[in-house]
Amino acid sequence: SGNTQEETQVAVLLLLAMLLLCRGRTTLGREAFYVCTLFGLTIFVRSSALPMVLPMYAAAVLRDVLQGEKEERISSILRWIIAGVLGTLPFVLLVCGHNYLRFEDIFDHGYDDAVYRRYGISNLFGADPLPTLSAMLLSPGKGIIWYCPILALLPLGIRAFYRKAPFASVLILCATLGNLLFHSFFTIWAGDLSWGARFQICVIPLLLLPLAEVFSKEYQGIGKASIGAILLLSGFVQFASVAYSFNLEFWQNPRHGPVPDEYTWIPSESHLALRFRNIALHVLGRPDLSVEQFDVENPHIDLVNRSEKQLRGAHAVNFFPFKAKALMKNPGFLVRALFGIWTLLLLLCLISWGLLYRRI
Repeated sequence: SGNTQEETQVAVLLLLAMLLLCRGRTTLGREAFYVCTLFGLTIFVRSSALPMVLPMYAAAVLRDVLQGEKEERISSILRWIIAGVLGTLPFVLLVCGHNYLRFEDIFDHGYDDAVYRRYGISNLFGADPLPTLSAMLLSPGKGIIWYCPILALLPLGIRAFYRKAPFASVLILCATLGNLLFHSFFTIWAGDLSWGARFQICVIPLLLLPLAEVFSKEYQGIGKASIGAILLLSGFVQFASVAYSFNLEFWQNPRHGPVPDEYTWIPSESHLALRFRNIALHVLGRPDLSVEQFDVENPHIDLVNRSEKQLRGAHAVNFFPFKAKALMKNPGFLVRALFGIWTLLLLLCLISWGLLYRRI
């Protein structure tokens, strides 16, 4: 799934939909239709985006109903229902058609079987939500706050952002809670093997929006130095994320499998800490090429013996699209596919900007 980087595409589509919804009450059917088309494409790109899209859609409907005149409420509801059906139906039909052609069942997406064959996991929703949620947010091994330290500034801007853009705040809350709650039950909640918690990438751009209020203020002394330090740390973390293949730390620690366990709470086993160590050793000319070897391999949970050559290859700079180009036999096809996808997203951005500009 990381091969086409769909988390970033979901983030772009959610941002476009949010910008259009924040212009004000939706009074035209074509505006509601365009927003629902963005929602439909979001679900088409990644079906697990549904828990984010549905609350945002419900918030838009409720906003228009409450802000409209009493006699307009029924028409507002009908407008959104029609827009929802027309905007999402083509994408639903495409998905159902794909499922039927491939698995002879419109409801069989093949993900369950693929996860079972790859990892031996039969229950996709077997995680304990509270420990999973805390690990997702705070653990040294997978916590969002460590892999995106700039989010530590979020409390400084939430109040001011809500005052200026209350509905945008509601939409951000809807998408974020939908994402976190859904994946807190997900057995492979981090999207491993991956760098950090992959499934939360699509809401991080939304969470960064309130930081505009933080950076619009002037700070002095300790406050200015603290914010500067957090920004530098965030930049270094993002550099570290693309320095090498995300497989490196998994290969060096093969007992870190697709289902994150206790290691996520051990700071010394955090892949972020290990990445800093790998960078330092590489700079010193002593890259760590050691890896545990097993008498009996178990590919289901990635207990596979790795060679020194593979470890050296994992130290290579992680150019985009790093994972896809490494895994695909025909990377040229990938480049063309990505070009088509991003061209479509650019077109949607231009259309959205045109709609926004007309309203402004």
